[in-house]
Amino acid sequence: MSAIKETHFNLPGQTQFYKGKVRDVYTIGNKFLVMVVTDRISAFDVVLPEPIPFKGQVLNQIAAKFLQSTLDIVPNWVIDVPDPNVTIGKICVPFKVEMVIRGYLAGHAWREYQSGKRSVCGVELPDGLNEVELEAQVESEARQYIPFSIDDVSLDFQVLGPSLRSSGDVDVLIAAARKDKVSERENLAEAAGLQAVVMDVDSFAGRLAVARLTEDVVTITEVPLIAVFEVGAYRSALQVLRGDE
Repeated sequence: MSAIKETHFNLPGQTQFYKGKVRDVYTIGNKFLVMVVTDRISAFDVVLPEPIPFKGQVLNQIAAKFLQSTLDIVPNWVIDVPDPNVTIGKICVPFKVEMVIRGYLAGHAWREYQSGKRSVCGVELPDGLNEVELEAQVESEARQYIPFSIDDVSLDFQVLGPSLRSSGDVDVLIAAARKDKVSERENLAEAAGLQAVVMDVDSFAGRLAVARLTEDVVTITEVPLIAVFEVGAYRSALQVLRGDE
């Protein structure tokens, strides 16, 4: 099964090319855009090494459907969708307004609620709400980006603090590790006569990610020796990876 990871077209009248995290955008005569939605996956502003087949055409056709459905309400940039992965349209000047609709409390709303206010954006809220909503959203985000069933992974998350890119939001680090891998470590602990009480999923997931990203690292030794530094606001840690150890 093939996937579209990137494109290298040289189209008639082409004047510019822009490669985004997911989309390859060709400018034609400074009037039109040819947008190719690839199968690349972006998670937390990082493009993952392997694309997912058909992901691009699903994304493109969802956008096309709703742009067509709302055409009687407001005009849009689309001229044609000649291919499941391609949309052709006019270059427009956008109104830079973004709306995020959430079914949970986080960011500015959560901080206002914590301070004692019970009216957020004109909506009266009851007492007793907590960050369960945030946990639900973490699971929802994980379902979008983790290439496994959510039932097969252990999730951990940490609120990093106010977002530097989006005022009123918070940045959240989400880590996931497959439950079978976590169980292997727990079994090793039990075999050594130890009882695993807390499993630090984010460190474990980070270790696995580093191991994958450094598979092709060229080293002067037969077995790669890699130092991983975790620098945090309250604590720092060092892990040394030697092969699979």
